[in-house]
Amino acid sequence: MNNSNSGWLKFKIFSFRFLKGAQNKLKYGSYGPQFGELIYINPQNHSTGLPFKHRSFSGVVLGGDWDLQKQINIEESVIYKACSSHWVENVPWEETGIYQYMLDKIERFGGEVDNCTNINDIIIRYSKLDKLYEEVKKSKRFKTQRELNFWNFNEHGGLLFHIDRNNNPIYGAGGMHRFAMAKVLGLKVIPAQLGVVHKEAIKSWKTHKKIDVFEE
Repeated sequence: MNNSNSGWLKFKIFSFRFLKGAQNKLKYGSYGPQFGELIYINPQNHSTGLPFKHRSFSGVVLGGDWDLQKQINIEESVIYKACSSHWVENVPWEETGIYQYMLDKIERFGGEVDNCTNINDIIIRYSKLDKLYEEVKKSKRFKTQRELNFWNFNEHGGLLFHIDRNNNPIYGAGGMHRFAMAKVLGLKVIPAQLGVVHKEAIKSWKTHKKIDVFEE
């Protein structure tokens, strides 16, 4: 892809994300969510999740019964178990089964998963996760996506959480390794990317933007 095409694609993506927030503001006023809106979550309160919509649905306001679907047990997932075994029990990554799990996904999805295409990529990725783990363990916090990259569009790329009709966060399965890391380290507050907001919670979801609700 040449520079002109790449620039045009980036502009289209930015426009899509910006317009989604603008449309929500027109429809819902100050309650309207933006794409990639930053919210704060206590990961210790969550052990289940709903892989309902992709990150591209961030900021979508949606009614119906989507939030009543059966949730999956996150702590029973292959990724969570591998992270827990490695960081809690000091089991080497290669013995947790995660390398083979990633290789199987790469083959199943046509060549690339999480920017990995082969075993060397996978080893490097998990080495980077170990480095992040040590950084977070020391600082006791996750940086926001904007702190990591000033040009990032809000909290896009952070852990994904939807908001149900009762204004309860539902883990959306985005950022599983970081979710496991936060749980293992006992963090009580982490930044997250807003996913889908149930229409019945439109006037209350912003309570999750207040970091002081976690203070005792």
